Amino acid sequence: MTAAGAVVPGLVGKLGDNKIVVRHTAMKIFHKIFTAVVRLGSPQYAEKLLHTLTSSLSNHSMHLRIELMNVVIVALVVFESGAVAYDREPVAQIMCQALLDQSEKVSALAAEALVVLQPAVGAGALDERVSEALQGNKAVLHRVIARLDAGTVPIVTAEGLLEFPAL
Repeated sequence: MTAAGAVVPGLVGKLGDNKIVVRHTAMKIFHKIFTAVVRLGSPQYAEKLLHTLTSSLSNHSMHLRIELMNVVIVALVVFESGAVAYDREPVAQIMCQALLDQSEKVSALAAEALVVLQPAVGAGALDERVSEALQGNKAVLHRVIARLDAGTVPIVTAEGLLEFPAL
């Protein structure tokens, strides 16, 4: 699994590629890595992967941040469905910060990630954390709370691509 650690930074770079085929291939490889982590049942690898992915969310490229958010959501869905016991608090905190991203798409994807985390973190605790992060932004707060209340989790296809619920 240490080989995956060496591959991940290069895959993150490929998420910013102009060609959709390259981005989809990177997403499929990430999906295989996440599935392997579930088979291993390794919270350490899950936390390390999520840390690597979320630390890249500060990138100046909006397109790369959007693709990274999609990869983080895939990781969360795979880890939650595989019952991997990783520390969710740092991811929840970073997603709350991402709700304030300049890009509306990144902000919406952060809300989707929080929907995936909600059953494990707890609805009350998550609502409180979101309210703290969005104190001065009532419009975004209401949109995020409405999305959390809807509760329908995104689905990862067999190819490792995301399908979002129609709300």
